[in-house]
Amino acid sequence: MNGRPYKPEPVNSSTFKIPYGPGDEVEIGDISKDTFRPHAKLRKWGEECWIALSLPTADEAGPVLEDGKLKWKAGDQEVHFYATEPRNQQRLDGGFEFEVILNRKPRTNKIVLALESQGLSFYRQPEVLPKELRVKTVRPENVLGSYAVYHATKKPWHKNKAEADKYRACKAFHIYRPRIVDSNGWETWGELDIGADTLTVTIPQQFIDNATYPIRHAAGVDIGYDAKATSPMDVGDFINGIYDTPAAGGTLDTLTLWLYSWRSGGASMKWKCALYEEYTSHAFIAGTTEKTVDNDIDNRHWETFTFPATKPTLTVQQYGLFGWAEMDTAYMYYDLLPNRPGEYYDNVAYNGWPDPKSGVYYGGIWFTLYGTYTEEAAARRIFIT
Repeated sequence: MNGRPYKPEPVNSSTFKIPYGPGDEVEIGDISKDTFRPHAKLRKWGEECWIALSLPTADEAGPVLEDGKLKWKAGDQEVHFYATEPRNQQRLDGGFEFEVILNRKPRTNKIVLALESQGLSFYRQPEVLPKELRVKTVRPENVLGSYAVYHATKKPWHKNKAEADKYRACKAFHIYRPRIVDSNGWETWGELDIGADTLTVTIPQQFIDNATYPIRHAAGVDIGYDAKATSPMDVGDFINGIYDTPAAGGTLDTLTLWLYSWRSGGASMKWKCALYEEYTSHAFIAGTTEKTVDNDIDNRHWETFTFPATKPTLTVQQYGLFGWAEMDTAYMYYDLLPNRPGEYYDNVAYNGWPDPKSGVYYGGIWFTLYGTYTEEAAARRIFIT
């Protein structure tokens, strides 16, 4: 994880922490309590946003730090807390697991954790929907039934580069579907459900009845500090984007998206972005300078596109932010966020930007894409007395 050994560090006798980066850390235990309890608080952007998970229990026991994991056990209850490594282009900014271990067959196939959060919205990622089947997309197995977690109020518009580098596409976490394993290596998927104040993992009853105990990752709450979306879409011959409204007027400087491109025998691929009017108009406003991006299947990354000398002017109204690549095996990433307006425009050969374009409105799709602008100066008022 960026070359850093993310391990629990003691804060006091009842609390540990795992630091991930500026404003991002996990507190294990509860700093407000005198004794350790199986609790974890994941902070994003300092105290601005956070998730807190707890195993309800009256049992008390001290934790043991072993092999980079903080282990707590009281009677038949056991929980391990630890950082996880990036896997399959996920958890690139670090990950964390709240692992409940079942040492014997439980009375129920549900594990319920207490959940609190601040400043966040949770979006379940379903099976691939029928309307997604007409586009070239895939939902990774551990994303099916998972939750994308976004800032509740921030928009994909940033008033300066510092703000853009901090919030990016305003995604805080991704909570992946748990993969449960018994002592013989038999595996199954758990069903994840997040309510107002609980996180529940349901284990298939057949697995509970026939597993060899102990069971690992029984509530393997696997949380990634992921700033980008999880479902890739091949955008060759597709123009893809989102619609949103900046908080203030100004001048649009750049558009940034998370992408990668790959094709056999090709060293690079052309990409570009554009600004459009709101989705009932589809009128073209301005396009960025085209960029040539190296083809590398392992090089998923943020790419920033600049505008030519004349930059587009923004007012407080809805705009479309779009990306486009010259051919197949070029990918943008998205999550499904109900009531967020997204759009794709298919079967269009890479050339000049269409004006207007006749895209297919795709409510709920939300690409990892954002704009950075310079806010217009406030009008100067002169008072005469």
